[in-house]
Amino acid sequence: MLKNTFAAVVFFTAVFLCAEAESAPGRAESASSAVADAPGREVIVEVKIPPGTTTEIIAQKYLKDPSRIKELRRRNKFLPKDDKDVVKSQFVNIPKDLMKEKVCDTAAVSPLVLTRKEKEIRWEKLQPTRRLFPGDGIMTLSDGSARLEFLAGGNLFLAPDSLVFLSENEERPAASFLAGNISADDVRMASRGVKVSPAGGAQYNINTSADKNVRLSVHRGEVDVTAQKKTVKVKEGFRTLVAFDSAPEAPLPLPEAISDLNNLRELEEGEKYHLQIASDEKFKDIIKVKYITRSADVKAAQHALPPGGYYLRVALLSKDGFESKWSSFYYFVKGTESRDVIKVEAITDIGDGKLEVKGSCPEIIDVVINGHPGKTLQGDKFVCVFRVGEAELFTVFIKTESGFLSKRYKRSPSNLWLPID
Repeated sequence: MLKNTFAAVVFFTAVFLCAEAESAPGRAESASSAVADAPGREVIVEVKIPPGTTTEIIAQKYLKDPSRIKELRRRNKFLPKDDKDVVKSQFVNIPKDLMKEKVCDTAAVSPLVLTRKEKEIRWEKLQPTRRLFPGDGIMTLSDGSARLEFLAGGNLFLAPDSLVFLSENEERPAASFLAGNISADDVRMASRGVKVSPAGGAQYNINTSADKNVRLSVHRGEVDVTAQKKTVKVKEGFRTLVAFDSAPEAPLPLPEAISDLNNLRELEEGEKYHLQIASDEKFKDIIKVKYITRSADVKAAQHALPPGGYYLRVALLSKDGFESKWSSFYYFVKGTESRDVIKVEAITDIGDGKLEVKGSCPEIIDVVINGHPGKTLQGDKFVCVFRVGEAELFTVFIKTESGFLSKRYKRSPSNLWLPID
């Protein structure tokens, strides 16, 4: 399998080089090419910043030299005078020469993903938290997946058998996509002469294969797709096909999303279920990603997990390569239910969707509730603060000296938290 994958990489790398040569005239995918076309032009990167970001954080996180924050202030008059005050804007404009060189960080890898530096032949294992730079390639194997967090905002999620090369930061994050199935959050993509430009905050899925056709499914917001000098706007819940060396087709509705994870229909020939299991309801900490062809494989994937609390969701990948929106998540627990051993003594709503849970359990070593680690205290006691989530349930998951225990709670109509049998 690995040998075949490397053979595929050689082929796709050749395709990438040819595509780059063909699309170079008029292309603005990298800052270096833009500067070459317009000597002396200052390239500005529009950086999306998380809520709660201060000017001090911007200087430390995004600038090569934090002491040059004064230069940034001249270009962003809205920055607060006090460096510790929160910036109210969602975006800040940073000249490329001030910005750190890295493109993104590796946020999650499972279980084996490969990477290589620009112009190098050798691929090596991609480690979690590794920083990635312009020209780096990332390849997932048949059971691998990865999530990348871009410095300028946005995320890429690579499903199994996918391949991308990172571009320089210019205006918004960008990457060249060559093979497989990738979900993007507010990231620009280019693939075989096709440019994909999302509006702020848009989420979409892009799929391509050996037929060189590009298939785009928009799950949130809207996306501009450009090829052969024609641009088509694709809105949430729609898709478009861009056949190789052709203009984008008119948008059509996406395949219907899955509404009941407990009653998945049997698939038709060419269809697949795209399964994700994570430790959090936002699906940032992905534990398992798999394409399956039988509904029974969903249960099999759950049984293979170690004890703990998990979130599961499924999308339908149609036989013509378009992916539906994700289903609502399903929360499940692996571990022994122990209502009598785990004592929950206080459940306090502390605001902002968070709860504080206090309790005790004999021989307690660790406690985790809804993916959030808690603290163990003297006397076999514990406390944990966590965000509840839309399902309005939580599971106390405890590791003891003798094994793993769990206890589930759900909010009742009368706003009380009651244990689930």
